[in-house]
Amino acid sequence: MAYKHEIQEKLLDPIIASAAFDGWTMQMMLQEAKQLEISPAAVRLAFPRGGMDAFLLWMQRDNTRVEASLLPNLADEPSMTVRVKQLTRARLMMLAEQPEAFRRGLAVMSVPGRHGELLGIYREMANFIWLAAGDRSTDMSYHTKRMLLGYILKTTSLRLSSQPDGDWQEFMERRFSEVMRVGKLASRIPDPVKPLDELLHWLRRIPQRR
Repeated sequence: MAYKHEIQEKLLDPIIASAAFDGWTMQMMLQEAKQLEISPAAVRLAFPRGGMDAFLLWMQRDNTRVEASLLPNLADEPSMTVRVKQLTRARLMMLAEQPEAFRRGLAVMSVPGRHGELLGIYREMANFIWLAAGDRSTDMSYHTKRMLLGYILKTTSLRLSSQPDGDWQEFMERRFSEVMRVGKLASRIPDPVKPLDELLHWLRRIPQRR
């Protein structure tokens, strides 16, 4: 396991850089490994499913990086909303540094049979942000918060991957305004199942053009 982790650490950044040009292909990964004198067998051990595993590892690694980099700066911030926004912006800025690699990674994850893992990227990202912000909820709001933040992360990341030089930060702020409104609505609904139905229905109606 330690050897596998070592290979992953050595290869991940070169793979991310090349994926922006060549896609998340095994051929590209083997070429990067060859330059580092890493055998094809070691690459397949580290990334059994090829580019998909490398892309998922990138997402997981940067979740922990944004948490570590911002936590000291958030220690004195009393507002949970501000903490979540700052962490969300920082996480998306990391994606904005490699928008083409991210866009190509989404294409890899969009093939049939991978939808659950694609959704899991945003679910895990949202969970990392809420935990880093100090959320310790265990009731129904735990799921609602993560679903709504996952929606913000998904829509904004798609925006920045297609328009990396555009207004994705303003776009993110508008999504936060929307989910804060629906979050207040959900908090007034006593039925523990109905909020999710209401939220899913509402999210489907949000226009994606703005």
